[in-house]
Amino acid sequence: MRTRPIYLFLACLLFIAGGAAVFWGRTQTTFAQAQLSLVTQQYTDARDTLTRLAGLERFIAFLPAGRETLAQIQADQAELGYWQRDYRSLLPAQGDPMASLPNDNPRLQSIVANAVFREKYPAARDQKSRLEALDAAIAAQLSVLRNVPDGAGVAYNYEYLVRLRSLAAAKSGPPKGGEGGDHGALGNLGGEPQAADPTEFEIHIPLDSRELQDQKDGREAGKTAPRERKG
Repeated sequence: MRTRPIYLFLACLLFIAGGAAVFWGRTQTTFAQAQLSLVTQQYTDARDTLTRLAGLERFIAFLPAGRETLAQIQADQAELGYWQRDYRSLLPAQGDPMASLPNDNPRLQSIVANAVFREKYPAARDQKSRLEALDAAIAAQLSVLRNVPDGAGVAYNYEYLVRLRSLAAAKSGPPKGGEGGDHGALGNLGGEPQAADPTEFEIHIPLDSRELQDQKDGREAGKTAPRERKG
């Protein structure tokens, strides 16, 4: 009779574990659908799915790898706003935009740091405001770089902004895009390339192995050595 409560307890544990496994599997499937919608630029579906997942935060946090999944969901929500050019929603009204971000979510930090530049720099109308916007963007990228010292993309953005600030401080504007360019999701699109004169290009034909040997022996490529007369 004493073994019956043990069996009931084990059955309850198995029931809870099975329910958690089913819930975790459905969560991962929903999360994959949200990422697919985000990659294919179906932003409305991605927003609805990510909002539904964020509402399950209290349950996801107790599952294995739940904290990592919640960090990815938070980063995906920020990326969704970024690609829709809603940079202002990613930044606080006042204070350092990087101060309130979790240190264990470098992807979220990188997105917010890029949003600092996208929001502040295009709105600058004079040199002073441009320098202030670039200083804020550089500080944001530096904050991310401290947490991700081996991040090549973050390092590139930081160096680019530093050089851009040097140009702005020298009162020389940044390089302009081609005429007719349009601002797209991935940045400013270039214009049509300038027409080039095809006669300015030199054509080099690679040498074969025999010609290379002749060149090593001091003979001109394409010409045979003079025949030696016998007798």
